[in-house]
Amino acid sequence: MKKWGALGVLIIGLVIGVAWWSRQTPRSVPANTTSKTKPAVPKLTLREERRQPELRYVSVILYAIDHDRQRHLQRWQEVSDVDAGWQIDIYPHAGQDRYLVWPDQRITAAEKNLAPNWFTWHSGHVSYHSFIVHSFRREMVKTVSIQTLLNWANATSNRRHQVRHLVTHLTVKDHR
Repeated sequence: MKKWGALGVLIIGLVIGVAWWSRQTPRSVPANTTSKTKPAVPKLTLREERRQPELRYVSVILYAIDHDRQRHLQRWQEVSDVDAGWQIDIYPHAGQDRYLVWPDQRITAAEKNLAPNWFTWHSGHVSYHSFIVHSFRREMVKTVSIQTLLNWANATSNRRHQVRHLVTHLTVKDHR
């Protein structure tokens, strides 16, 4: 009888030990989770924008589209199709360059019917101009500092990536 009692205690002890041990070890071993982190998109700088004016042009357009949706420059929404891209025609006007912004990177002269949105650079600022339809040539104008544009473009890594990527959706025609 003592044999069976000792054997029973041993079996109960073994069951309790296995139960305790199984609670201490995880049931499933997680897979090796080495995630590849995306490299941070470098911030845009004034120096870089001077060397690559296309970055500045894209920043100007995206700011007008994104930041001023319900405000002063509603016609800038006409160029909001980022997949189609943009065409910028640069013309001299009264000693200052005008940057005419057309929707669609591949727009033809025949398709350029309505007066485009345009912008100018002057003393550290960009001025957005938008022709008001049926207004006898009146325009809406909004001026923003270049530093404001740069801060806006650098606000998130996604935005910096978007500005850098959308340069490929831009055609620049210089008529100076």
